[in-house]
Amino acid sequence: MGLRPQLHPVITAANKTYLPSAIFTMSNKEKEDLLKVIKNVKVPDGYSSNVSRCVKLEHRTIVGMKSHDSHILMQQLLPIALRGSLPKKVIEPLIELSGFFRGICSKTMRLEDLDRLESRIPNILCQLEMIFPPSFFTVMVHLVIHLVAECKLGGPVHYRWMYPVERYLHRLKFHVRNKAAPEGSIAEGYLLEELLTFCSRYLESAQTVFNRPSRNPDDSKGKVLDVRLDFTAWTQAHRYILFNSDDFTPFRMMHLEILRNTIDERHVSNEELQKRHQDQFCNWFQDYVMKMDDNERSELGHKVVMHSKGPLQVAKEFNRIVINGTKYRTRNYENGKKTQNCGVSVCTEDGPAWYGQLTRIIEIMYYDGSRYVLFKCDWADVTRGKGFKEDEFGFSLVNFSHLVHTGNRITDDPFVLSSQVSQVYYVADERCPNWVVVVKTKPRDVYDTGEEEVTDDDDDEYLVNEYCNTSNDEAIEPAIDDVVWTRNDIDGLTIETP
Repeated sequence: MGLRPQLHPVITAANKTYLPSAIFTMSNKEKEDLLKVIKNVKVPDGYSSNVSRCVKLEHRTIVGMKSHDSHILMQQLLPIALRGSLPKKVIEPLIELSGFFRGICSKTMRLEDLDRLESRIPNILCQLEMIFPPSFFTVMVHLVIHLVAECKLGGPVHYRWMYPVERYLHRLKFHVRNKAAPEGSIAEGYLLEELLTFCSRYLESAQTVFNRPSRNPDDSKGKVLDVRLDFTAWTQAHRYILFNSDDFTPFRMMHLEILRNTIDERHVSNEELQKRHQDQFCNWFQDYVMKMDDNERSELGHKVVMHSKGPLQVAKEFNRIVINGTKYRTRNYENGKKTQNCGVSVCTEDGPAWYGQLTRIIEIMYYDGSRYVLFKCDWADVTRGKGFKEDEFGFSLVNFSHLVHTGNRITDDPFVLSSQVSQVYYVADERCPNWVVVVKTKPRDVYDTGEEEVTDDDDDEYLVNEYCNTSNDEAIEPAIDDVVWTRNDIDGLTIETP
C-alpha cells in the first residue's frame, strides 16, 4: 500500500533484509535515562506512594504499580522523563495526552476548559495515529474522544471511576473464611463490621476511625529550638514583615512621599528610589513613632507602636511545620528521606514566580505577643535568566547553582511569610545537569471554599434578587440555562456543569 516507506524492509549489500526501527523505538541507553528520572524522583508527603520502588533498572522495566501510581506516572512524571528520550514530534502529542488526562481528572472543572480539551483531543489522536502502528488504536483508545462529554454530563471523574469500588470489593474479599460459601462469609463479616462500627462511636477513650487525628494537623511542629538571631537576620525578618503587612501600608506610603519630596526624581530612577525606601523605612518608622507623645501613640494602636521597636532577638526554630494542611520541611532535615517537602514557590503580582528550597523555619515574636512564621529559602535567580528557563515543551526549569538573596548581605530578602508560599517539588534529570523541573502541587485535606462566608440571610437575599420580578413582585421560575450548578458533596470540590 506504500504506507510509511521509512519502515519498509531494506535489502543490504550482504543480501540480508534489514527492518528499520520505528521513530518511537528507544535504545537501551534512552530507556535507562528515562527510568533513572523516575527512580530518583521524590514527591511530597501524601502526594503518592513511592513510585521509585517500582522501577527495575537492571531489567529496564516498571512493575508493581497501583492505580494511583499509574495516574501520577501518566499525568506528571512520564512527560518529564520522556524529554530527551524520543524525537520532538513523538513527545509533543504524548505530553498533550498527559495534559488531557490531567485536565479531566482535576478537582475543579470549568466549561471553557472542557470545550478546549474536547476540541483538542481529536488532533492529538490523529498525531498519534501517524506515529504508532494501527494495532495500538483499539476501541479503548477511541473512547478518549467521549470522555469530555461524560464529564459535562456527570461531573468530575472522582464521582464515577471504579477505584473506590475496587478498593471496597477488595475489603469485602478479606471477610471470606470459607471459600465454599463466600457469600455467607462476606455477609457475616459485613454484619460484624457494622456492629463494631456502631460500638466504636461510643468509645471516647480509645482511638477509632471516628476520632483519629488528621494526617497533617495545622501548626504541627517537630522539635522546637530557641535561637538568637544575628543582626542581619533580625533586620531582614523585621523589614519583610513591615513591608508585607497591610497595617503599615499608610506609613510606607508616607515615607515614600517624603523621599520623593527630598530628592530630585530627575536624577534618581524609580528603582533607586524603591531601594532607598526599603533600606531606610525601618529606622524612619521607629524614629517616627518614638517622637510622638503618648496621646499620638495611643491613636496609632498598641500593635503599631510595638512593631516599630522590632521583634525579640530570641526566636523559635523548627525542622518541619504544617501550614494549611501542607507539610514543609527544611532541606537538611530531609536528607535520607524518601519524600520531598522543601520546595516552595511564591507568585508576585507584577513579576515572575519565585522558586526556592526551604532552609530555615523560624517563628519571631514582637513585644505585643504577635507571632509570625517565616521561611528562609535559597531562591533561584529568576530575574536575570540564570536560574530559570522554559524548555521547548513548556516545562519550567530551575537552577539552584545561581542563587539570589542568599541572606549574606543586609539588603537581601531571603525570608517569606509561611502564608504566602505554595508547595512544589523538583524532578532532577541527569541529562540536564544542575537543572530541575518544577511540578506544582495542591494540599489533599484543604478545600478552597472562597474568601467570603455567605450566611442564610445573605443567601435568601441573593435568591430574591436573582429570581424575583421586582416590577410586579411575582416570583418567576429561573431558566435552567441561567443556573450555575455546584456540587460539594465529595472532597469539598466545586464544579460547573451546564
